[in-house]
Amino acid sequence: MLLRNHPRIQWPPHWPAEPHTTKPKSEEGVLVDVELTGPTEILLANEYRGKCHFAELQCPNPAFANKLFEAMAPLVGRPFKDVGALEIFESTRPGQP
Repeated sequence: MLLRNHPRIQWPPHWPAEPHTTKPKSEEGVLVDVELTGPTEILLANEYRGKCHFAELQCPNPAFANKLFEAMAPLVGRPFKDVGALEIFESTRPGQP
């Protein structure tokens, strides 16, 4: 399953609007940083039109967040459409991604 199609992940992320900037639409921009900020939260930094925008992804559980972070980290510097195209798997067992 592609990340962009995962039923429990909001993709593309919601990029909050900032004054005097145009926020990315859909999968526009380039992934410039990814951080695991909590047990189930991943912070994404997106460069779009010369500005950096931030969004947080909420993951279903810590194991999924760790696996997703590890899969996203090598994509820093790549277009966001490449991140959305990550191949991930969903498990129905508790505690599994």
